[in-house]
Amino acid sequence: MCQLRKGKSGGLALTMAVLLFFTCCVLSHAAEGDDLAADIRKLVSQGPDSDSRELSGTIENRLRSNPSLAVKLLVPRLKDREASEQELAVTVWAVGLARDPETVDVLMELAALTRSELVMRNCYHALAAIGGERPGQFLLAAYDKTPRQDIRADLIDLLCQMGYEAALPRTEGILKKDFDEYYYESVFAFGKMGDKATPFLLGKIEDPDRNVRMHSIHVLGLWLMPLEAAQPLRDHYWKEPDPELRSLVLSSLERVSPDLRTLLAFFEEVVRKEKDPAPLKFARETIDGLERMKKALDVFAAAKRTAPGDFAAQYDRLYMSAGKTGDYGVLSATSSLDDEPKLKKLRERILQRNSDESFEDYQKVNRIILMNRLLKSGGQ
Repeated sequence: MCQLRKGKSGGLALTMAVLLFFTCCVLSHAAEGDDLAADIRKLVSQGPDSDSRELSGTIENRLRSNPSLAVKLLVPRLKDREASEQELAVTVWAVGLARDPETVDVLMELAALTRSELVMRNCYHALAAIGGERPGQFLLAAYDKTPRQDIRADLIDLLCQMGYEAALPRTEGILKKDFDEYYYESVFAFGKMGDKATPFLLGKIEDPDRNVRMHSIHVLGLWLMPLEAAQPLRDHYWKEPDPELRSLVLSSLERVSPDLRTLLAFFEEVVRKEKDPAPLKFARETIDGLERMKKALDVFAAAKRTAPGDFAAQYDRLYMSAGKTGDYGVLSATSSLDDEPKLKKLRERILQRNSDESFEDYQKVNRIILMNRLLKSGGQ
């Protein structure tokens, strides 16, 4: 039997334990890689028309828990010249799920060289998911280069989703579209961009083009709700020649005013000075409804409770599901004004569902933000 001197056995045992730990980790990662590869092969074999949501979710969970698999296992597959279009498209999609900056170069190279529109578009989506300056520059250059309007629309959506501010001047075309028919396009674009869009939109509220003004005021007041928009909108009200847009300004001010006292003072001024019946009626109805608002705020305050764990749990559920799964009531009751930055991120995430029904959930979050602000101001 091998004899060890006293004092050395502990060190040897520790060394063996460390080696065993790392061996287990290597074997575990290898098994994860094998499982991921098998899942991707299965997804490819199912074809584009199959219902693969469960399998896609499994792949997404594997990559979220171990993003390094994207670099070790998937990136080499992107360089395989024998891979089919479907194999490349699925692999690119999976790489995007990992959001690993180390994959940016290979994705940009593949997007530039591939002859497959499907693979190219998946590369664009993967780069947007990773985010950052270089993907932003690449996608913006792709936008400027392509003459196809459908690809441009996809790219501007991705650039807004990743919050790439340099893309904002390219959104001018969205603002010029007929508001009544295309109002949702500005909601999706600037709603995904979030607060970064506020200075740009504030610069458009006095634009000569009526549609530009209407889109900008609508998104600022009813969707983004930045407090810094209150004074510019009050100033613009007296300059706006269109009564319908003046009513829209009033509707926006209901949400961006810092407190009810400031809101009441301005609306009383409107009642004294406004000559057009439509905005005048709007202002009077808002004043008449302030007592109901205060009662609603009392109900909101009574439901409040301090439970950071409950807030975190519901927030995570809602964020991961893009607002589909989770309890907005619990989120409301356990949130505070300090949670507003996180709630804004949740709003942006909800719009990534790219469907009209996401608007209702977005506004649920907006109501929480608005009521938290008014509660903090004392409800006055």
